[in-house]
Amino acid sequence: GGEGLGSAASVAARLCVVLLQLGLLTLVPVVLAAVGQRWEGLKTASAVQRSLLRASTAFSLTHVYVTVVVPAGGRALLDALEATALRPDRAVDVAGEVLANLAAAVPPVAAYCMELVATKALVGLAWELSRAWPLLQWAAATRGGLRPGAPGAVFGFDQLEVGWVLPPLVMGFHMAALYAVVSPVILAYAAAYFGMAAAVLGHQARWAYRCERDGGAAWWGAAVGLAVWGLAGSDLLLAAYLALRGAYAQAAAVAPLVVVALRFKAYPARAYREPA
Repeated sequence: GGEGLGSAASVAARLCVVLLQLGLLTLVPVVLAAVGQRWEGLKTASAVQRSLLRASTAFSLTHVYVTVVVPAGGRALLDALEATALRPDRAVDVAGEVLANLAAAVPPVAAYCMELVATKALVGLAWELSRAWPLLQWAAATRGGLRPGAPGAVFGFDQLEVGWVLPPLVMGFHMAALYAVVSPVILAYAAAYFGMAAAVLGHQARWAYRCERDGGAAWWGAAVGLAVWGLAGSDLLLAAYLALRGAYAQAAAVAPLVVVALRFKAYPARAYREPA
């Protein structure tokens, strides 16, 4: 009984951490949109959304890499510094042990990634389907004395904001692409998440949103480019992981794929967007 309660408490604590992180990530688009409007001086809503999409993607990539490096490498590096301070003559041996520990620590981090993807599916998509955020905006605006159509009022709740909708999908894709090379089981979680996202966002696009600014085709090039960045990051992580494991020939064989992915990024723009 005590062990069961302890396990339940541990799971609940981890879920609370993930939910808190998701809550903080929800505020990121708000901050980035304000930066685009006030600091970058963007004048149109479409320009703000494009800036938001690029900035959110950069943030998601940074977040994913930090999620890998900090938990996996922080402890190993700290232990190495302590060991080197105690025995400076074993610095070379300690460096080898750090690489081995770092390689062994990377795969378990995928468990956290799977929790985050599952929570995004069960909480984030439910939040989107319920339209809770527009309801909170409407309640705050009306409580403040604003009415639809009033100058300065923000009642465009039915407008499809691609810069808000795409970044969670991009982040999910990047996490799946990055961690799949070391923990393929995450692909099952990602497939379930994207299946649910297609159903929820498809419903919202048909019945809840309008799109009066840019059509979906206008964002196609950006979406492809963001996906290619995720693939390049996946190849880079795989090459680094193989090198840490001592598989130097395999790492050298995988490394050129990073360049191939980045070179491909320019192809859709040259072949499709520019002629159009």
